[in-house]
Amino acid sequence: MSCKALQTTVCLGMLFIACNAMAQSPNCQIPRFSGAMDRNGAVTTMNVVNNGQPCGVDLYGGSRGSHPASRGVITNPPKHGHAEFVGPHIQYTPASGYVGADEFSGKAWAQNDNMVPKLLKLQIKVTVSAPQ
Repeated sequence: MSCKALQTTVCLGMLFIACNAMAQSPNCQIPRFSGAMDRNGAVTTMNVVNNGQPCGVDLYGGSRGSHPASRGVITNPPKHGHAEFVGPHIQYTPASGYVGADEFSGKAWAQNDNMVPKLLKLQIKVTVSAPQ
């Protein structure tokens, strides 16, 4: 998996949600969460340092990072930045100079370990801080 930014990995196949070790850096923090396949989806937080780099969540349908999401969409865009699906992840980049709260939602589709298509829904509450 090549990572354009520091990210969290979401594995759907066994409802296992795990953080990619690379995501736990001072510039991009996303805690473990669950419920992305529930009817209303998952709600999580993202702490981002506004250094011009995106922070993202990798989306996989299978266990252990197999079956990456092939398509996705931002359903409620952020007000103070830009979010987009760049397979297999949803990424957020804060507006230049912005510090404060933001929020966005997205969904993506991936196959589970049995090759059954699954929908993953996320609402992400973002806290953007200034670089040190």
